[in-house]
Amino acid sequence: MGETFGYWAGREPDAVAVTETAGEQRTVTRRELDLQSDYYAALLLDASVRPDDFVSVRLPSTAEFVVACAAAWKVGATVQSLSHRFSLAEQRAVVELADSRIVLGATPAEFPGRTTIYADADLSGWARGRGHDSTRIRPPSPGRHRRPRAAPAGRRSSWPRPPLTSTPTPVWPRSSRCGPTQLVAGPLYHSAPFTYAMRGLMTGHALAQMPAFEPAAALGGTRPPPHHLGPCSCPP
Repeated sequence: MGETFGYWAGREPDAVAVTETAGEQRTVTRRELDLQSDYYAALLLDASVRPDDFVSVRLPSTAEFVVACAAAWKVGATVQSLSHRFSLAEQRAVVELADSRIVLGATPAEFPGRTTIYADADLSGWARGRGHDSTRIRPPSPGRHRRPRAAPAGRRSSWPRPPLTSTPTPVWPRSSRCGPTQLVAGPLYHSAPFTYAMRGLMTGHALAQMPAFEPAAALGGTRPPPHHLGPCSCPP
């Protein structure tokens, strides 16, 4: 999965990978996503993250979240998206259940005994804490399930996975009727927006990321994306 970011960076280096439609409205190209995630991947390796380790990502739904996930996949780790809206006690319980090797977007005081990396807003540097191990968990589902559910280690999950091919195939055709920019109007700590956004990113989509679903903005009041909008994932 981690190799797909380098593939698209080599094929379309200046194409937009992620655009934020609110806040600082940052835009990250495919080349920048690849380079920034390489930098963070090196930090994860330095923190002893290894293949199959769990990496908890507690970041807002911004370009930074996407970069952190790409970095985790590049070192072979499994991403566990952690909602910042849960109470700290709930977050600690989820991380304990997952036995995550590291928590991104957190401080040592928030997760004692765990390695933490606090990411700053401009993607320019991280400060580290100290840490632990791993198991298997999956993101919380939307709808009725408002809390994370654990999938025990070794059990085959029914979780939909992106197609792993040497030449990623676009999920949606590149056409004027359904363009390659995906509007992500749900939080990335929910399973559906997370799955479809990351699958789209790995198969050629650009992401237009909204921090929260705003119907009027989604219908045309957002910052204009670099292409026509195609698929859109919304919260329930």
